[in-house]
Amino acid sequence: MGAHFFREAFDPNQCLRDVAAWGYPRPVSDDEADLALWVRYGEDVLAWFVPLPAAAVMLHVCASPEARGNLGTPRQMTALEVIAELMGATRLWVVTGRDGDFPWVRKRLLTRFLTHRGWTASPVGAYRELGVA
Repeated sequence: MGAHFFREAFDPNQCLRDVAAWGYPRPVSDDEADLALWVRYGEDVLAWFVPLPAAAVMLHVCASPEARGNLGTPRQMTALEVIAELMGATRLWVVTGRDGDFPWVRKRLLTRFLTHRGWTASPVGAYRELGVA
């Protein structure tokens, strides 16, 4: 596997095409795409950060089928947190929804994955307080 770098993605339309082609489980609206900060990790992973009220940011991630299973390394998790901090966020959210909200999300698995990495579980997902060691 070659080097992978985090780089801002400047074409939201191409990002939308990529996440759709990679099988993201819901359509991403044009409004969400325009509001988000899009970041690529190599050529086969996209993350987008949607600003929320109260200095929070919601994180979404989509990987190509070939890249799945290689996400969530300490380097990647730290980079995602730093990107949110650079956006002015003090809290980073991954929203899984309440039971029954988003049937395609593997809520327990995702929440367990994040809480083992220092995130806090909530009734709608998990969050990470930023700026804390």
